[in-house]
Formats: sequence, C-alpha cells, structure tokens
Amino acid sequence: MPLNYTLLPTQLGAYLKNLRKLEAQLEHALRASAATHNRRLLSQANGLRQTDTEEARAYGKQLAFFDSTLAPGISSLWQQFRDQMESLEDLFGILAVDIPISEDDKAASPLAIEYEYEDINGAISIAKRKGVWGALYNDMVAFTEYVTANVITFGTFTAKSGNRGTLTVGSMTGRPHALTGTLVLEVVDESVDAPKLSVVNELTNPLPDLSTFVKADRDLQCEKSFEDGQVGLVMTINRDGLTTPTESGDNGNIFSATSIATPKEGDMNGGTLQGRVTRMAVAPIWNIEFFNSSARTTKVGGTTADTTTGTVALDVTLQNGTRFQSTFDRAAAHALLPAATNNDNDIQFDIKTPRIGDRWTRTITNDEAGNFSTKLAKLRRVHLPTSGVNLWTDSLAGSESVT
Repeated sequence: MPLNYTLLPTQLGAYLKNLRKLEAQLEHALRASAATHNRRLLSQANGLRQTDTEEARAYGKQLAFFDSTLAPGISSLWQQFRDQMESLEDLFGILAVDIPISEDDKAASPLAIEYEYEDINGAISIAKRKGVWGALYNDMVAFTEYVTANVITFGTFTAKSGNRGTLTVGSMTGRPHALTGTLVLEVVDESVDAPKLSVVNELTNPLPDLSTFVKADRDLQCEKSFEDGQVGLVMTINRDGLTTPTESGDNGNIFSATSIATPKEGDMNGGTLQGRVTRMAVAPIWNIEFFNSSARTTKVGGTTADTTTGTVALDVTLQNGTRFQSTFDRAAAHALLPAATNNDNDIQFDIKTPRIGDRWTRTITNDEAGNFSTKLAKLRRVHLPTSGVNLWTDSLAGSESVT
C-alpha cells in the first residue's frame, strides 16, 4: 500500500525535533556566540573572573569538561538516537512497509543513503540515490510530495597566494543540504589533459556527530560538470587560460585573440605551448611551428601563411589533439621579420593550468529556511524533493524550546 503522506510529515518531524533537542545541547556545550551558551553563562558580568586565579582555574576546568566530556557524550547520544531511528526496527521499518525499498537500497552503506555516480568522460552526475532516504526521495517525487527548500549562496572564489594555475567558476549551485562552511578545492592531478581537484567543505560549525568537514565522493575535473551528493553541490570549474592564454615572447604582437581547446600533455609542457614564426625566402612566406618544450626539439604541429598584409585566422590541431586558434597578423610579422630566415623563436602560450599545491576557496551559506531540509542535512548528507504539488507543513519539523 502507498505510504501515508498524511501521517509521515508529523511522524518524521517528531524524530527530527527530538534529534534537534540533543543537537541544541551540543551547541550550548561547544559554542560561545550566544549569551545562553554554557561558557558565556560562566563568563558574563559578575561571572567567573579571568583576573582571579582560583576563578580562572575553575573556568578552565569547566571549559575542558564541556569540550572533552560533555560534548562528546551528547554527540554519542545523538548518534545512537540517529542510528536507532535509521534501523529497520524503527522509523526505517515503517517506511519499508509502504515504499519500494530494493535490495540495492538495503545494501547501501550506510543504510540511510549512498550515491551512485555516472562518469562520462570526466563529467560526474548522480545516477541513483540508494538507501532508505533515497527510496523516500524517489517515492515523494512519484507522489508529488515536497518540503520547503533551503537557499544556498556563495562568496568570492579566492585563489591561494602563490598559485601557479588560474581557475574561474563556470557555474555553481547548491542542494538544500549543502552546509554552511568554506569550500576548498585542491589540485590532486595536474595533468594538462584532465586536471582534477579534491572537493571539501570545511564546516563553520561541527555537525552533531562532531564532523568538521564534508568530503565529496569524487574528484572534480576542470571543464567538466560535477555533481556530488555529499557536499550537495553542482558546479563547473574552468581554466580561464584556455580562452585567454598568457602570451609572451611575441615581440611584434603577431598573434591575437588566441584560444586553446582540448589541451594535451604531449603537446605542452606544464600547460605551456611553445611557438616559432620564421620568414621564408619563397611563398608561403610564414612558417608557423609549435613545440612541446622550450628546447623546441619536438615539433607537435604547424601551419603556413602567405602575403605581408592583413590578418588570417589560424585553426591548427596539434599532434596529440590540442586545438590552437588565433588571429595571425601578417603585417605585424612583416614589420618584425623583414628578411628571409628572420624568426621569432621564443613565443609561448601558457594556459595557467592548475598545479599540485594550488588551492582555491569559496564560502558557502545555507539560510536554513526549511525545517525538514535543515534537520535532514545535519542528520545525513541528503535532502527531500523541494518541488511538487503537496507541500509539507514545515512547522512539523520546527525546533522545540526546552526549559
């Protein structure tokens, strides 16, 4: 029989409210941002004084107790509550009676949620949500049930000082369970063909299980779409040097509007393509060559151009597949290289590909506008549908005051 969506929002909301009570106690033990937090109560006006030796010692002992005993104890209770809730003898057992939970779902690790991905030439997307939360997500989609979404916003994309490569954000969006923190992208593979970055969200506040970061299941490949269930992000990160490579050694401004596509390790040295322009004694006058190192011993491609006036569009696919496009100014070449055998031998096009040690950061802010969305995000890296026909009453998962 179908799941009873009249009852489930209240039932699930009750579980989430009870989990939140423990989480709130954990926040009071660990944080100091609100006047009611444990350490702030002790240090308020007329509270324990740091200028008094005995009172300062007592304050330190209290903080040590909060951090090393109270918080871990509450976190352990929270995890036990979560694990009990997510067992087939408890809430998950209720769900399993009325929604299709496959053997794949039951084999998920953990039972709650596991993401299965599709990788098409480096483009990563979620192919399947496995586990009981995944089964509930799919059932809610089928029956057009949905919850209030959280809105995710981002700060400035910032490069670490000293980075050798340059990157820009092509696109970035967040799922309702993307948590507030700092996104960290770090190079783990510097190959020119397919540079890859690890993806980690360093959380602003620890989760109830005391986790301080969330790591993506897969690494991100530049210029490829990337979707990850753990960090809850969908994004594309690009090497802007492909559309605007850094050019040097072109003493006569012979090349302009240059771009490089499908860069290959075999055609470049650390993302730098070497070029040479030579004036020939007979037509075609211009011999344009490309090499994979500054020694210019291994030629990987080339083309020619004729006449000494105007410009011509170049489109050259190099030996290993790199595509070089540029506007070649024949008049500028003529001015720089007026006689046969003259050449400009130190032209370089650097795509500033990311290198090992390079790092970028960007802040993530979750507005926590949806009660179901927020509490599930703290529970597991998962969200429920946020569009449909039947919207759950969000207050059913609201937080209760405990006095």
